[in-house]
Amino acid sequence: MKRKRAKTSGHPWRERVRRWGRFIYLRLVRQNDEPDKIAKGVGLGVFLGIFPTFGVGVILAVLIATWVRWNRASAALGTLIMNPFFNPFFVSLSVLAGNLLVPARLRITVESFRKGKLWSGLFHAVPVYLLGNILVSTLFAVLAYWVALGAIKAYRQRRAAARLAALASAEAASYPQSPPPTKPQ
Repeated sequence: MKRKRAKTSGHPWRERVRRWGRFIYLRLVRQNDEPDKIAKGVGLGVFLGIFPTFGVGVILAVLIATWVRWNRASAALGTLIMNPFFNPFFVSLSVLAGNLLVPARLRITVESFRKGKLWSGLFHAVPVYLLGNILVSTLFAVLAYWVALGAIKAYRQRRAAARLAALASAEAASYPQSPPPTKPQ
């Protein structure tokens, strides 16, 4: 017997992206650790996710998070920021940032790759790209730290308030109700 799929409103890929984002969010805020350690793990993961680690970003994030005693799971989740959708954005932003930081004669241009100068162009472009990438990685890591810290604290405050309301409701229901007052005649 075939299992029926649940109907989703809108585009199926949008629903998958929304559910994936919600899953990552809930995995992050429900971790049983101090909010500061979780947020630091996210910042580390974002830094290593954006920085070119050539496929070992998750491993490095977990190892460094273990070493400095930050949250390992949040560090691994933070590396998920680098994916095929965001990769062109971060590469372009790193080149732009690198070009702004170096003198005009060292900037990366299309002409530096023309007329058979591919290797000399790459040799020239890598330091500029890495300089810009360090800046971009650091900025996004700091931003991720503060966003994660705020989200974790807000989630925990909402959860504590809901528990308190449920406890008050359960306590009020446990007391016997007195009969309604009667009218004097």
